[in-house]
Amino acid sequence: MKAKKTVAILMAVSMIFTIFFGPTTVKAEESVEEGSLLNFEISRAEFSDYENLIATYSNYWMTQPKNDIFDETKWELNNFSVEYELHIEGQTDTVIKRMSYSSENYSWDGKITYDNIKIPYDKVEIEYYNADNGAFVEPYLLHYNLYLKKSNDKMILSIPKLSPRKDYENPTGDEKILNVNNIDIKELNPTIKALYLNGQAGDDNFDGTTPEKAVKTFEKAKELSAGNQDTKHIVVIGTTDIQGEISLSETNAQILRGEGFNGYLFSVGSGKSASLSNIIVDGNSEKNTNIEKSLIEVKANAILDIGSGTNLKNNQIKAIKDTATNGGAVYANSATINMSGGIIENNQATYGGGIHLNGSTMNFSGGIVQNNKSNLAIDRSVLPTQYHSAGGGIIANDGSTINMSADAKVLSNYAHEIGGGISLGSDQWGASNILKMSGGTVDGNIAGSAGGGIFVQAKYFTGGASKAYIDGGSIINNQMDASGYTEKMFGGGGIYVNGANNNYGVNGANGELYLTNVVITDNESENEGAGYAACPISKTKIYVTNGAAIYGNKTASKVNDIYILCNKYLGLHGGDPEYDISKRMLGGVLYNWKNKDNSPLDESKHKGVIDKNNEYLGLHTDEKGNELTSNLKKVLISGNKSATRGGGIGSNGTVTMGTEEATSVSVEKKWIDDNNTGLKHPETVTVKLIANVAGKDYEVEHKQLSDKNGWKTAFTDLPTKAGEEDIKYTIEEVGVEGYTSKISGTAKSGFVITNTKIPQKTSIQVTKAWEDKHDQDGKRPASVRIKLLADGKEVEGKTLTLSKANNWTGSFTDLDEYKAGKKIEYTIKEETVGNGYTSVITGSAAEGYKVTNTREPEKVEVEGSKTWNDKGDQDGKRPAEITINLLKNGTKINSVKVKEADGWKWKFENLDKYENGNEITYTITEEKVEGYTTEVNGYNVKNSYTPGKTSIQVTKAWEDKNDQDGKRPASVRIKLLADGKEVEGKTLTLSKANNWTGSFTDLDEYKAGKKIEYTIKEEAVGNGYTSVITGSAKDGYVVTNVRTPSTPPEKPNNELPKTGDDANLSLYLMLIGLSGALLIVLGLKRRQKN
Repeated sequence: MKAKKTVAILMAVSMIFTIFFGPTTVKAEESVEEGSLLNFEISRAEFSDYENLIATYSNYWMTQPKNDIFDETKWELNNFSVEYELHIEGQTDTVIKRMSYSSENYSWDGKITYDNIKIPYDKVEIEYYNADNGAFVEPYLLHYNLYLKKSNDKMILSIPKLSPRKDYENPTGDEKILNVNNIDIKELNPTIKALYLNGQAGDDNFDGTTPEKAVKTFEKAKELSAGNQDTKHIVVIGTTDIQGEISLSETNAQILRGEGFNGYLFSVGSGKSASLSNIIVDGNSEKNTNIEKSLIEVKANAILDIGSGTNLKNNQIKAIKDTATNGGAVYANSATINMSGGIIENNQATYGGGIHLNGSTMNFSGGIVQNNKSNLAIDRSVLPTQYHSAGGGIIANDGSTINMSADAKVLSNYAHEIGGGISLGSDQWGASNILKMSGGTVDGNIAGSAGGGIFVQAKYFTGGASKAYIDGGSIINNQMDASGYTEKMFGGGGIYVNGANNNYGVNGANGELYLTNVVITDNESENEGAGYAACPISKTKIYVTNGAAIYGNKTASKVNDIYILCNKYLGLHGGDPEYDISKRMLGGVLYNWKNKDNSPLDESKHKGVIDKNNEYLGLHTDEKGNELTSNLKKVLISGNKSATRGGGIGSNGTVTMGTEEATSVSVEKKWIDDNNTGLKHPETVTVKLIANVAGKDYEVEHKQLSDKNGWKTAFTDLPTKAGEEDIKYTIEEVGVEGYTSKISGTAKSGFVITNTKIPQKTSIQVTKAWEDKHDQDGKRPASVRIKLLADGKEVEGKTLTLSKANNWTGSFTDLDEYKAGKKIEYTIKEETVGNGYTSVITGSAAEGYKVTNTREPEKVEVEGSKTWNDKGDQDGKRPAEITINLLKNGTKINSVKVKEADGWKWKFENLDKYENGNEITYTITEEKVEGYTTEVNGYNVKNSYTPGKTSIQVTKAWEDKNDQDGKRPASVRIKLLADGKEVEGKTLTLSKANNWTGSFTDLDEYKAGKKIEYTIKEEAVGNGYTSVITGSAKDGYVVTNVRTPSTPPEKPNNELPKTGDDANLSLYLMLIGLSGALLIVLGLKRRQKN
């Protein structure tokens, strides 16, 4: 009781907590994670057909320095392990497992297991990868990478393809050193339900939850799946009849083959019809290795529509001993299949990896048949042993028809023997099968023996030969890889057409291929005939109308494009091939066929029978299709490869390209020369053939007419139609100079081109050239006039005015070229230009004349001289040289050094008088001459210098006791001497009146550059005086006159008052004293002021 109360309390608290603190909404059901868990083993045997593992690791590691794997002292392997690291797309973590070797007991543990690897899908495929260079991966490494990758709703487990032992011969590429075993895939969440469907033993009253409670009808299974969106698979465990709309669009379910159930999943009953859309039907081959029947059986007179969203996949029928299996996805027996969408992929059966049509019709307008396989079934119960494999994608057998059009695709299917994409017939004889292809694509399919893309079977014994009519679509990138058992001599990468003769009573007949508007290019083969190769009993007809363009195919030999062989000893295929090969390709381009040795194909060899054993016709062309080829192309056979011959098409049957109708167009030339004597029309003219297709013109060919062919030709072997539309032919003539052209006639009756002579006209161009330094002097005229002369005479009214406005160029036009049958000689002359220009005419009437006017720019000189105004350089100051600068419009442009040796003259020569039409002003300047002044007059320069002047003071002194004797003269005369010579006019008179002082002034300081030495002398004074001169010219001279009195004077008794000189001296002393006092007073006042 207490426990219950406690629980109740806890629940209440929990509810309250949820109300107040929990989420505001509650999901009724959490989403369930979908996906699968993958388990698998990787094993590597110690010994196998391919290697001895111990030897592999020993042989490698013993050669590696500093390794821990091989012990050189013991000469054996140490313990080691090999890591295998699994990388899973979408997951960051990897899973590492190890295989190990024990040296103690010499044992190898070569098995590892990966458990519970989470993957999004429930299907896994195994692939082996090579090294980056395409070779095997090294087998002695200690670490290998494994990869799990997503691909089209499945996982790809990619493991390394290890190299077999070195002495392993003839590797096929299928060797497996590492093996994957025990793959097991389980649902990640088993709560996701499967629903079981059993059309044989089910009951719609059941709920389908177990095999025992399987429902009976598709409709019931869909209903239950729609009601439970967790239903992932509707598992079919018993064949179920279907009719009407078959779709799972309202469910999350797919159709899945039940484990252990190997019959048809669905059956469309006789006379019934069913339409598939938005449905996946999965054969579950990973878990069913004993599948015996297709996914869907379509019975007699029933109709199966395959629409968008349909995917029929993964149904790989097991190999049954000595038996061929039929239709990996669909088997139709006397029924009709209409496929407009959807995908049929990854299925396998011997006949028809994807679809087997047995006496049925397939209308194939959309959808894809891809990646299906027709594996080899060997029947040893009969002789000779039979190798069965036909129609990797689709087989049409026993009187079936395929109507392929629009966007239908057959992609990347594989047949071990014949018909990688589509096979019309199998390796067994039967009724005639038909392919009518007006559109769609057959791309990337592979066959081991014949017909990588399409195989067309011949007739043997009973029944009929198969036939393909292809007038639209692409057959590209298919391959015959020569890996099969069936004869592959003319394998046919794109298409193979088989044939049979009547030898051995087989009542044989050739398979037939009819192509229209086809381009066969860029195909490859190992041997001859990369474009088209035909066997001995073949019949080849290549016509031009709606025919073929075969070019640009590639093989090692020169026989790139067409190869037809005669061999009489090939049993049912031996015989003499017949052929008819057009000279033109689709679009009208001439093939210009060449033999293997590059010689042109003889005209007679375009049609015939090759009847000599091992003789062949081997052709190639250097031409290519034109624009019309491209526009007419409806069928493309390109990019296909054959390991033998016939990269594009291989044939032992009958191949017809185009229709046997052709036409020709004749052309004739007529001349009307209108009595133009002395004239000749061209030696050749070119005529083009133009084809009008759908309102557009195309040039097909051009030919030359001449006297050699009588001015006649014909375009032959021309196509008559483009599709159903008639081609309209016209011609054009490449213009004949001097003639008009008129074309008359029709393509049927022939064309006539009439050329009528036009009175010939010519024109003469005249160009003016100036050589006047870009009109430097400004003398060029604004225009010039050129006159035309014909045979030396001026032509009235023919004058050209040339100017800058017409770029100094003009032409005389509309000139008669001939006069009286003689060619006129035109010349020109120029009216005089003047202004110093000369005129030169070069060129010719044919090339044009050039009139060159030349004028040398006017030149001037600037010359001048130096005048020295310096008294003959009396002071010696004149420099040894001076510098004269020449200025052009004020800008210095030149300088010259001038010396006395030059006569103090200068000249600037060859100077332009004008610049840009303006007269240049030239001036000169002189660089400064120290001490001189400069005066420029025009181009002459005057330099002036004032010689230095000096003066000499002379003072007279008397020593005569104050003229005691009264003998002193009233005056004396002093004379000046220059360099010892008296200077005329230079005499001083000194007297008491001038205080016995005077000066010689305005004296030249130098003479002839040498300083003058000035001295003085005094005229004799007499009266007993002697003269003594002291001093210098610079400091002044003192002339002292000395006289000694004859009788000394008596000394007076009383001192007389001071007069004369003594009075003057006192006065001087007083004045000096006053001046000094005045200066002191002024100084004191200034100090006070400051």
